[in-house]
Amino acid sequence: MSNPDSSLKDIAFFLDRDGTINKDVGYLHQIEHFELIPGSARAIKLLNDQRFRVILVTNQSGIGVGLYTFDDLKKVNDEMTRQLALQGAHIDAFYASPPFILRAAANFNTQTIPIESLIPACSSEPSKSGISILAPPG
Repeated sequence: MSNPDSSLKDIAFFLDRDGTINKDVGYLHQIEHFELIPGSARAIKLLNDQRFRVILVTNQSGIGVGLYTFDDLKKVNDEMTRQLALQGAHIDAFYASPPFILRAAANFNTQTIPIESLIPACSSEPSKSGISILAPPG
């Protein structure tokens, strides 16, 4: 997200994936197990329609413990992107944390970055920005 879309508002919503956008099946890494939670695509589309940035941040501990790979994560995120697009919704950027260090997952590189460093990529006024992550309880 080095060149954010200037037509978007300087407000970003950081969403968790499993249990917020899709059903949490535990260590999701196969597209045939991916299922959107009813209403999640509509909610994301409402944010898109208001020109807010929608950013996915997800803890992928399964990668951290070797149960699956970044390639598996990319396939699941591609399926999520496909299903969201069918309902007119989209995610502006993807970030994954396997398990505790945030890694830029949009390009699946291994550069670690603290979540606070995402603020400048999402706002032209970082000093007025903060982080809110929407995630399921628990």
